[in-house]
Amino acid sequence: MWCLVPTYLRLFVNRLFEPGEARGTLDKGMKTRSRSAIKFATCCFCIFYALSGSPALIAVACAQTNDASLERRKGAAEAYDAGAAAFLAENYEVAARWFDTAYRLWPSAIALGQSIRAYLATSDLPAAANRALLLLEKFPMHPASVDVGMPTLKRAEDELGKIRARCEACTLLVNDRLVEQREFFVLPEQEILVSAEFSSGVVKRRLSLKPQEVLDVELQAPAQSETVDEDSNLQTTLKPASGEKASEPKQEGLSPLFVYTGIGLSSILLGLTIWSGMDMLAGIDDYENNPTAEALDKDQSKELRTSLFIGATALSVLATATVALFFTDWSDGDKGLNVALSDHAVGLNYQGSL
Repeated sequence: MWCLVPTYLRLFVNRLFEPGEARGTLDKGMKTRSRSAIKFATCCFCIFYALSGSPALIAVACAQTNDASLERRKGAAEAYDAGAAAFLAENYEVAARWFDTAYRLWPSAIALGQSIRAYLATSDLPAAANRALLLLEKFPMHPASVDVGMPTLKRAEDELGKIRARCEACTLLVNDRLVEQREFFVLPEQEILVSAEFSSGVVKRRLSLKPQEVLDVELQAPAQSETVDEDSNLQTTLKPASGEKASEPKQEGLSPLFVYTGIGLSSILLGLTIWSGMDMLAGIDDYENNPTAEALDKDQSKELRTSLFIGATALSVLATATVALFFTDWSDGDKGLNVALSDHAVGLNYQGSL
């Protein structure tokens, strides 16, 4: 499609500059303004073609994405193979760690299902159940969710306690181990230390649950930089070391979907600009056949409309190119559309944030 744009532009400009009979001074002025506008439009179209249609921008972005994705997939495959070898050797703890690594590098239901099986083999039911929750959340239609996820979850609901934590902009730890989920299973009749790290401090809560008990826990950020133990009411002020700066949340790049949306919007504006320019040229012919003041005003309004479309198109192209080159994260391999198939249904799942 994009290879036809220069041809259309050439025909468009040739139509404008084709020779004609001598006209009045007013007609020449309008013709000159129209020529200037279309010259500018042609430049904008060529810029848009160079940025969007040629491989210049898209090839660079896709190359970065593909290189990062290939590296992550390769690492995930190697980790999965190491986990499979450890599982066959009945070294289940090592196998579980390798399967977890494979999932972190490239999320897949197969790696997560094998991780659940490995943790079950080590009798670590809470770890297996928490991964079953993740499996059913991310890949609800995958056969692994039915084969291993749901049975593990049913067993965990009968034997374990369940915590549903609520906190905003916090990092959650259970027994000083990082957890990514806000809903997780724990061993019953044991003291569990739940910690929530905020930018203003840390909040800790000690809990003990009974089998089949479900507990909702709300953790709120402290007012100052401190560690708050809500059971013992012990507060210890944390002061940053000299020369240290408070850690700031990591800023992630924008999703490539923003760039694709910008390209789509620019394409629409480009089409409207071409239509408006062709309509303006047709108006010039009408004015030549009927040179009245009303026809002149009408042609001038079309020229103004075309100029506005030109400016909007140029602005959209510039904004899209700026976002694509400086503010977009092209290297995140965890984002994408996953398709899960089962005997009776098809599931689509998008991973990542916009």
